[in-house]
Amino acid sequence: MSPDVDGGTQAASEEASAAPARGKQRKLKYKGQKKSWTRDPAKWSVQEDEGLILQEKTHKQLERLLVSDPSVVCKKVLLIGKGVDTMNPQQNDPGRSNSPISHDGGRSEEATETSVVVATGTSPAEKTPKIQSPPTSVDVCSISQDNGELVKIVHVIDHKQEQGPGEIEGLDWDQAKLNEEIRRCTGQLNQLKCGLPPDDDESFWSQHDDEQREKLNEQLALYRIKYHMILQEEQLDDAELIQNYPPHILEEEGYFVDYEEEFEWYFEPEYCNYVGFQDYQRLVLRDNAEYLHWGDYHEIKSTFQNDREFVEFYERLSSKTKWIVKFLGVSDSERQRIQRVAYYQAVKIAAEYHNIITRLVYRGFDEYKWSVSYDFSWYNKIANLYFEIWKRVARQKVDFITALKEMYAQDICPKCRFDIKLELDYIPRSGGMKFNYDNYIADIDETVQDSEAYSLIMEAVKIFVPKLKTYYDYAKKKLDIAEKIGVIPPKAAC
Repeated sequence: MSPDVDGGTQAASEEASAAPARGKQRKLKYKGQKKSWTRDPAKWSVQEDEGLILQEKTHKQLERLLVSDPSVVCKKVLLIGKGVDTMNPQQNDPGRSNSPISHDGGRSEEATETSVVVATGTSPAEKTPKIQSPPTSVDVCSISQDNGELVKIVHVIDHKQEQGPGEIEGLDWDQAKLNEEIRRCTGQLNQLKCGLPPDDDESFWSQHDDEQREKLNEQLALYRIKYHMILQEEQLDDAELIQNYPPHILEEEGYFVDYEEEFEWYFEPEYCNYVGFQDYQRLVLRDNAEYLHWGDYHEIKSTFQNDREFVEFYERLSSKTKWIVKFLGVSDSERQRIQRVAYYQAVKIAAEYHNIITRLVYRGFDEYKWSVSYDFSWYNKIANLYFEIWKRVARQKVDFITALKEMYAQDICPKCRFDIKLELDYIPRSGGMKFNYDNYIADIDETVQDSEAYSLIMEAVKIFVPKLKTYYDYAKKKLDIAEKIGVIPPKAAC
């Protein structure tokens, strides 16, 4: 389906039609850990009950588990360990469906017969005190994690009235006007299709001579040393660093390449062969199974100017279209129009930038839709479960197991019935739900209002059920690392 119909879900076709033809692009190899799950959509099947996508084999195994209650679907498949999160990451493909529900697919066979909300983290060293919601402008005091310990974070809530339907630009336009405005904004995009020049650009693709290679090796070595010192909580200014590590020391130590083994990033060796790459482009984040499409992110090879503009674009898009969550439960036809209006606002914002890669505009919009849908469907489901447990345990002073038995008998939170059953099957041992409740939920004060308690629980759920990260997260983290080690100038200096 083209973007003109569903609001940008087929980014490739929009990109192809919007961007002019360019010279042949080099296909660079890359190193990195390969994902263990399939990316082949042909191996997936759609479970209509919740609009989820599961691998065919996993789906069949779940059916055998759910003979007594076939309407229940287990979405996240996690192993229950002794305080260890052993989740096998799932592959998600944002924007490939009009469903407002998030899509997960692919997981290891050993994890297919375990529960949905049992992700656990390292047991905190200390329990947090009772959490109470402060008054007025400081609306929520939530739980977070810092080096394995639970800490409290105060969130300041903006109480300004959100956009109503009449204030959403494009919502009251007819289809012809909406399409015309999208075409106009798309035509204003800078048409920067790729972060790299054509294959015949010798000024970029020329390889380093010996002297250039030596200088580059020395510079990259200093970056590695600087980041190593940051991890060790040590500090040297650039002058001291150069004085303490002269060129002959750097060469003798193999330019400290082995330091990269302790980093979550590395300098891609192949990108170091060509004179045209920025050091920022040579720096890539490792495939540690926390990103939605790491292989695609790695291949983008954007400059720091590209990524800075993309991050700003994504944040503006998120702020401008917060209203979209109000329409996630509408009919398919209405949802398509809502997505189309949001897509118009995305390309309108993107048209204001000069360095953003066109491909990232479409990817960013698709991943933004996926993220909003994930929060709406998945996090709400889990937060509702723990909210019901909390009401019984904290307010009614019922013990945890009794609360679960009551909820199971009364069919409270039917979408999580399978998970409740698995937790009860762990008696007398403690399962993942009990661990999560004790360490993330139990300290919420029973006197807070329901809405405040739910907000606190939602913040906790986002900690112990992590969401795969998007290119926005990838770029933001890479920019932060690059600034810390001096690969790029601070944003304020640009």
